[in-house]
This record gives sequence, C-alpha cells and structure tokens, in this order.
Amino acid sequence: MPMIDISVDLWNCFDLILFRPVWQGGVANVAFLQVTSASNHSSRRNKILASGEAKLLSVAGVRVGIESWKKKTNRWQPTDEWFHLDDFDVSLPTTAHGLYEMQRKAKLPELPLFQKPEFIAKEEIPF
Repeated sequence: MPMIDISVDLWNCFDLILFRPVWQGGVANVAFLQVTSASNHSSRRNKILASGEAKLLSVAGVRVGIESWKKKTNRWQPTDEWFHLDDFDVSLPTTAHGLYEMQRKAKLPELPLFQKPEFIAKEEIPF
C-alpha cells in the first residue's frame, strides 16, 4: 500500500527543533534550525529574517539558526549561522498579539468596501 509523504516546515521556516536539557536545575536550551544546501543558504536566510514567528522565538530567548551543507573534498562540511533579535526587520511585531494582527490583515481581501460618491455615476444610483 503506498504511503502519503507530505513534508512541511514548521511555520514555513524550520526543519529541526533542538532541545538540550540541563540537569542541575537550570533552564533547558531550545533552538530552531533550518537545514539546507549551501546554494540555498541566502534564500533561506531571507525567509527566516522575514518571518514574524522567528522573531517572536528570538524575543522569547530561543536560538534561531540555519545550517547549510556543502561537499568539499569528498566530505560534507556544515556552515552554521545564528540570528539575534537585532538581525530581524524592525517592522515585524514583538508580541503574539501583534503577529496575529499582522496575519489577520494579510488575509483580508483587497476589496473597495466604501466608494467615494464622486466615483459613482448618478445614473447608477437606484434611488
């Protein structure tokens, strides 16, 4: 029986969630990582830096990064890049409420709900 194979990145950005437990009563370290090829590194970087979810993770103290792989002399070599809060666009929201509002506005249709009277011809008015 064929299986359905669907893969979707978390929030369209991340492939891996990394957890490092701290056993001595400290705080566990969490990181979100995008894994890609070296040729796609810059496009994935732009995608992460434009993501409101990634900025919220950074505000919350979670590490956000990208790891790209390139084959050099018959061995795969990784390149890591970690982002800080200062790297993200300042227009992105820093609260969950602001992110939800931004997403809600993005889903609104661009219809002219109210037209000014000068755009409506007098013969089109039914009354």
